[in-house]
Order: sequence, then C-alpha cells, then structure tokens
Amino acid sequence: MLQFIRFRTRSVFILLMCALFLSLFLTGTAFAERPYKTCDPSEVHPIWWKAHINYDVPAKNLETGEKVPLSKGTDVILMSNNRSGRRRILLKDGTICSVPHGAVAVYEDACTPGDYSVETKEAFVNSRSLPSKTKYLIWVSTDMQSLTVFTGSNKKWEFLKAYKCSSGMVGWASPLGKRRIVSKTQVMYAEKWNSYLQYFLSFGGSGIHKWPGSGAKTKLGVTPCSHACVRLSRSAAIWMYKHIPVDTCLLIW
Repeated sequence: MLQFIRFRTRSVFILLMCALFLSLFLTGTAFAERPYKTCDPSEVHPIWWKAHINYDVPAKNLETGEKVPLSKGTDVILMSNNRSGRRRILLKDGTICSVPHGAVAVYEDACTPGDYSVETKEAFVNSRSLPSKTKYLIWVSTDMQSLTVFTGSNKKWEFLKAYKCSSGMVGWASPLGKRRIVSKTQVMYAEKWNSYLQYFLSFGGSGIHKWPGSGAKTKLGVTPCSHACVRLSRSAAIWMYKHIPVDTCLLIW
C-alpha cells in the first residue's frame, strides 16, 4: 500500500509539472504572435508600402547620386508616402532611391508584425523634442499599428500603456508628424462616411476613436483600414477619452 501511495504521489507530481510546462509553452506561443522588437531609435520608421513603378524611369541612388534605370512594373517598397515631391523607394537589393512622385503606385501596406519593446519606445520618443501641454504624450506607430501612451515631460517620457490600433489605409494615410489633441467628442457624426464615431479625440481633420462597426479583432494591430483616423478597440477608446486631455501632444510616425 505504501508503495502504491508513493507511486501515485509521484505520478501526480509529474502530471503537475507537465501541466506547468505546457502552460508556460502556450504562454510563450501567445506572446510569439506579437513579437516585441528592440532596436536603435534611428531604426524606427513609419509604415512602408508595397508599390510598383508606373513607367520606365531613371531613379536616383540616394547614396551615390547615380542613375538607376527602373522598368515599368518593377516591385519596390515605398518609404515616403508624401503627397508631393519626389518619393523614396527601397529596391530588392537594399538600394534606396528617389523617383518622381507619379512614377510609383502604392497597392498594399507593408507593416511590421508585432510592436516595439518598451525600452525602444522610450528611447525613441526621448530622442526627439516632444513637449506636451499635459502630462501625457501619444505616439501612433504606423509601422507597428500600435498606439502608445507615455507620462512625464519632454525628454523624460515614461511608458504608461499601449494599444493595438489601425491607421490610414492606402490612399488615406494618417498624416505623419507632430499634432495635438484639439477637442474631444463622445459621439461625432462623420457625414462623408455616414458613420457615428464614438469617443472621438480630434487632432485636426482626423481623430482617434472607437472602431466603427465590426471587424476590429482581426484588423487592429495588423492592417491600416481607416480614412486617416486612428481606430481603437472600445475599451481602449474609452480609456483614451476619459484620461487624455485636450492639448496633449500626438506624434504619428
């Protein structure tokens, strides 16, 4: 009988250890679905776009100044989706060039899966001058499709929390650069889209708000889907509406 009790105790212990190992493995797998990238602040960049060349054109190598002939239909990565002027593109061999604005057509986003680490986020925002009239700073990463809130002051920002988001899609890119929250409206009617946008934080022409309709779970943190706004889950939008004051600095990058 004593030997049986010892065997049963040993079996229960082994089963418990297996369950613990399995739970740790599954937890690791869940985190692996959204890897956290650590990099130098200089490597943080806005969203890049998959694109192709519209017509035969000589591109300019931005490192050497040499001409690089590109054929119509060549696939490239668009690094600067500006509305005017020459555009920067990345070729498959890693060469960075510039081409006339109309020489390249965007057809899909090229987001990076995951998000930046807390250390990278703090290093990035503190490497720039980002004064805010409130104790908060908001950074929307268009590349990672994430919104991060910091607290503190210029050059001394500390990570507070982060949410998955969805920024402007192809043709409706969210405006890059420094902005500020200019007003807050619990429900804002967007006449152009015949849509009611809840918990709306305006940053001038666009805003941060709750995802309208359905589909948020499969798009947030993954795909730009908005018309230049920044979409959030319901809980995230409510928190932002309750806690972020008007005049808070917003960086979209």
